[in-house]
Amino acid sequence: AVMLQFSWAAPTHREDGDVLNPDDIVKYDIFDAADGQLVTSVDAPALTTNYDIPNTFTGSFTIQVTDRYGLKSRMSEPVAFNIAPPQGTTITIIIVLPPS
Repeated sequence: AVMLQFSWAAPTHREDGDVLNPDDIVKYDIFDAADGQLVTSVDAPALTTNYDIPNTFTGSFTIQVTDRYGLKSRMSEPVAFNIAPPQGTTITIIIVLPPS
């Protein structure tokens, strides 16, 4: 398998423009953009996670933030790629979150 390392920046504002307190962020959910299935969840304040994929992979991912009130952001724009790296390779994927 190949390990993907996802990393992202925490949003600083809500969609209405209000400042988003970093302490209000509870978790980040990463989804397979093709089928909408949850891939993994990461508790805040973490801004990175690892995920194992098959050696050859074509796919795209999106990320969504949830705050302590249960409000969810829009999904980020999908990050798509097609890879066939050597075994043991780590690939870094940077996903930019939309405001929550």
